[in-house]
Amino acid sequence: MNPTTEPLATALSRQSQTQLALLTSLAGTLLASAGKIATLNLQATRTGIDALFGQWYRMMSAPGQVPATTRDKVPGDFGLEYLMQLGGIASAAQRQAAEAAEIQLNQASRQMVALLDEFGRHAPVGSDAALALMKAAIDNTSSGFSQLNKSTRVAIDALRPAATAYAPTALRQALRPAARTGR
Repeated sequence: MNPTTEPLATALSRQSQTQLALLTSLAGTLLASAGKIATLNLQATRTGIDALFGQWYRMMSAPGQVPATTRDKVPGDFGLEYLMQLGGIASAAQRQAAEAAEIQLNQASRQMVALLDEFGRHAPVGSDAALALMKAAIDNTSSGFSQLNKSTRVAIDALRPAATAYAPTALRQALRPAARTGR
């Protein structure tokens, strides 16, 4: 093989392996999230059935007693809990996918820099500045993506307590039927 094509073939092989590892990681995340969503849907179905038939069952199993007509939970709470858990699953899946993408980008950047170093050994005199510029661009892109990913995580982590505290109240108020006005 030609001295310039061998490093290129090696870099392409490594890149293919890195992409395969990323796809495998993303597929694993997707399957794990699908399993969590299926479990969540099963729990929501059970909770819904219990809410619908629980009072009837208590009434039938307690002869001679008048069942209480109050419910343990507001009807919208079941949906709210479901949505919050679903959001948690989606957030975790997004975080895992972003981490996998960041790892793949870092590996690809290192491989590209190594390839540029190899080409630099065989490059004509005077091309050092162009290679250094390309390496700097690759490093800056990788660093920028990592910083964006970290900033996004920090922002999400900072907003999560507020969303957890205020969203249920706002959603309960929105789900509550409007008060009937006198005619």
